[in-house]
Amino acid sequence: MDIAKKYQILYNRLPKFECIEGCNMCCGSVPFHKYEADKVGAKEGFSLEEDCTYICKDGCSIYKDRPFMCRLFGVVDDDRLRCYQGGKAEYQITSELAEDLTTEYILLGELEKEK
Repeated sequence: MDIAKKYQILYNRLPKFECIEGCNMCCGSVPFHKYEADKVGAKEGFSLEEDCTYICKDGCSIYKDRPFMCRLFGVVDDDRLRCYQGGKAEYQITSELAEDLTTEYILLGELEKEK
């Protein structure tokens, strides 16, 4: 199975959530794995910049292709990952499941480095 398919399977395990148009309240420094970085023309790794370079007046200029860590906001039943605007996903996942999925995400990044 190719890496793109593995990422899509991981993304599909998260509930559907649409940010409020123009909002960027949860945006900050964002980690990108190689696959995600290549898809949007970013640098692989963790940006230590305070704000994401993809913030625009409409919210996120790469929303459809946003990295996994951005996809966690609004879908996890955890105060640190709740939508600041009160947006809700179709359902909330537990912090434990979010941790498990994040581990899978980290392992995908390691798999990419091995190739």
